[in-house]
Amino acid sequence: MTGGIRRVWLLSWLLLGSEAAGETPVQQRSDPRREEHWEAVACFGTAVWQGRHGRLMTAARFLEESLRREPQAAAVRRELARIYEELEQLPAAIRQLQTVRKTRRDDRLAAEHLCRLLRELGLTDEVADLAREALKGEVPPPDWAAAIRLARYWAETAPTAAEKEPAWRRVLHWTVEKRNEGVQAAVWTPRRADLEAAQAWEALSRVLLEQDRLAEAEQARLAAERLYRRGEEEQGWLRLYALRAELAARQKQWAVAVQEQRRYLEAAQPDEVQPYRRYVQWMQQAGRSAAEVTAELQRLYEQSRESPAVGGVLAVEWGRHSATRQRAEQLAERLLQRGVDKIVLQELLRGWIEQGRGLDVLRWLERTVAPGRNAPEPPSGTAPQRAHLTLERAHLFLRALLAEPNLAEQWLRQVQGAVPSAEAAFFLGHLAEQLGQWALADHFYRQSAERIPAAQRDAVLLRRVEVLRRLQRWEEVAEVCQRRVQDGPAAGRHVFLWHQALALAHRGQHQTAEALAQKAREATPAAEQVAASLQQARLWAAMGQAEAALELLDCLLKESLTGAERQAVHAARAQLLQQQGKRSAARLAWQAVLRQDPDHAAACRELALLLAEEEEGDLAQAEQLARHARYAAAWQRRLLQQPQPLDALTTAVLGRVLFRQKRLDAARQLLETAAALPEAKRDRRIWLWLADVYESVGESAKAAAARQRSQTLPPPP
Repeated sequence: MTGGIRRVWLLSWLLLGSEAAGETPVQQRSDPRREEHWEAVACFGTAVWQGRHGRLMTAARFLEESLRREPQAAAVRRELARIYEELEQLPAAIRQLQTVRKTRRDDRLAAEHLCRLLRELGLTDEVADLAREALKGEVPPPDWAAAIRLARYWAETAPTAAEKEPAWRRVLHWTVEKRNEGVQAAVWTPRRADLEAAQAWEALSRVLLEQDRLAEAEQARLAAERLYRRGEEEQGWLRLYALRAELAARQKQWAVAVQEQRRYLEAAQPDEVQPYRRYVQWMQQAGRSAAEVTAELQRLYEQSRESPAVGGVLAVEWGRHSATRQRAEQLAERLLQRGVDKIVLQELLRGWIEQGRGLDVLRWLERTVAPGRNAPEPPSGTAPQRAHLTLERAHLFLRALLAEPNLAEQWLRQVQGAVPSAEAAFFLGHLAEQLGQWALADHFYRQSAERIPAAQRDAVLLRRVEVLRRLQRWEEVAEVCQRRVQDGPAAGRHVFLWHQALALAHRGQHQTAEALAQKAREATPAAEQVAASLQQARLWAAMGQAEAALELLDCLLKESLTGAERQAVHAARAQLLQQQGKRSAARLAWQAVLRQDPDHAAACRELALLLAEEEEGDLAQAEQLARHARYAAAWQRRLLQQPQPLDALTTAVLGRVLFRQKRLDAARQLLETAAALPEAKRDRRIWLWLADVYESVGESAKAAAARQRSQTLPPPP
């Protein structure tokens, strides 16, 4: 046995097997349960060794085997969650940590890991609740370090200043009042405790400032300053200049605010936009002219060696006046060519769009998504590398715009009458689709399809067909597909034949739809015959032949299918049963999907909804499924690099479940969050559920408005 394996085995014994230390080997081997326990220990030790050497899949298999032998082992589940996270299987990691939390509410290591994963997925509303719950009761000294991290998660994700304050006071309780006790217990060093306390005092000062408790905020700031200076933490006490400026601004002492903010910006040179934007606002409040403001920004820009953050603010301020607009455009061009992050790009976009210069933004977009057409291509790199760079820039552009949906919609209106390139028109159509602006999406996709090269046209046409389906403009769907079938290449023709058949079925032309379906099936490649059968089932369902569709799907399940194909058939069958009102059969079908994939977001969501709407439904299980649907959907959106981490429908379903549990405040918050997302324009149920909540709390006017809004939305296709 090598030294590394011996150390890992000893660690495993300490974590899982120490409870058997008092038994003799004969006693251990005579008990089958004890043999099973030691097998679990051996699997765990092997898994830890494999994981430390980068063999993650092997480590996961050994950990799963260890759990099979000893399901209650929290250490195994925590390690398995870590491995799943490294494998980018975040929903599976979350499931393991939640299982630990069910049996061991005081396991703060699992709670901390779970908070971190949820925050990475953008589910900040759940992070604050989880961290707060994990810190209930007395926290023993060995847990103080984890508890401080939990308190930070609580404070960073709590929605209001009043909810942030108790989190930071808990940190101060441990790092100030219990400081010496923590040092003696080797929880932290004195320097580390003082740094944690200083950061907590600084954060608490900002929280108190938000609540206009200015005297208390100043006391907290002074406490932070003493600790930062004692520990010689330069960046810490430099940030306090900005805090002093905020305190002065709250008291409308604009000259003092400008002076303190200048000291902060000159000394710290932050790479964020907000401090410079705040500095501009305070200079304007102090009576500085536009020329003085831009001169000061230019000085800071040169001093910071052309920082993009201050450069973006300077370009926006120059752009406000015709005399300096050319300088603004030149500076913005330099920043864009050099590459900027999302926040700086947001600042530039916001400034240009608010100034009514949407066409200038469109020219930027043209150079981003169509290099070589309106501007030289990047000077170096292979063609795939240049294409990847173009894609990254376009994605950055999209994320910056979707971060402020109202601003993005304003820009789309400004460029609606323009004639963009095919690539830019596709980008604009995609942006409009993400915002739920279906008519605008169709307008831009149509422009793109008319100009884009033939090799890329099918992708644009399919996006346009999806938008027209959302608008239920079946005649146009059929027309677009027919034109593509007649004029386009043979490859991919079957896809448009299926869409055309489905559109005609919705228009009541069933015989023609059947004839087209037959042509589509004949044109479908052999490798896609299962997909063709699924399309046939959808077609029959649209024609009112649900029983025939179900019979076809049942026959498919008897064939030899791959795992992905079987899952797709089960999901289609469940959806059809649910549409037919066969709730019990639909529930069983969704459960079949989850047996294959416990992290299937749609299955978790729809099964949760079915349970919630039943008279005697299991609402606790419905809540568990709805929450996991949110995790799985957020993970999928992260993999797809979606700008918005929240999925509107899964968020609304959780709100609906909580409404059925009579937890009206939580349900209202979730449903209002879902309704504010652009995707809420895709499903009228979100607004109907929100109306139910408003009626339950006696707000009949809001309920009527929500119901009226639901009537303006098309049903999901």
